[in-house]
Amino acid sequence: MSISTFYHKITYTLFFLGISYALSAQAVPTNPCKDVWVATDSKILMFSPEPGEIIKPILVPVNGSLSPLIEWTWTPALGMVDKNGNDGSRLLQPYFDIQKLGDLGGNAFKTSFIIKGKAPSLGCNVFASIDVIILARVKPYDAITPNGDDLNDYWAIDNISSYPEATITVIDRWGTPVFEGKGETYEERPFRGKLDSKLLPTGVYMYRIKPNADYPDVVGSLTIIR
Repeated sequence: MSISTFYHKITYTLFFLGISYALSAQAVPTNPCKDVWVATDSKILMFSPEPGEIIKPILVPVNGSLSPLIEWTWTPALGMVDKNGNDGSRLLQPYFDIQKLGDLGGNAFKTSFIIKGKAPSLGCNVFASIDVIILARVKPYDAITPNGDDLNDYWAIDNISSYPEATITVIDRWGTPVFEGKGETYEERPFRGKLDSKLLPTGVYMYRIKPNADYPDVVGSLTIIR
């Protein structure tokens, strides 16, 4: 092979490679929706207000694109307000006002809210959801008088039926369990100040109630009076 022939082959090869590179470097269409996004925490936890109790609105834990091209909508709209208490169902970051749900009577309540974002000019849509879990307060009484007069003969625990998976434990001063129960059966088989059908002595006992994974343990003392 002559030097000139070899030189031409190198030239042709470089020219071909140059054409290949130019083709591969052409602009690729961008995704117009890459900056249209929204994300929320998985849930909001709060206690159901007692009659007459006022609870301030809380900021909904949500983040998303701040583009003015996006139209936001919350479904359902009830409870979503702005910082002044007006309708906030079309805001990316509204407040949740439990008072807008009406009188819950201290009862448990759960619902899911969906936020949808629509950017018509870009042809983009996004959505996310968040659960609002309103907990009924577990309120154990602090004393019982199990003397057979049908007054305070058993330990009352308000709203325990809202937590069927709850565990209830009562121990004596030495840490020995004297009662163990479940939320789903407590109303039928409550603690009556007895252990194995034998009367427990007058005194102070400790209890621990574990309503569920969302509700912190409820601990305190219970007095048996005879």
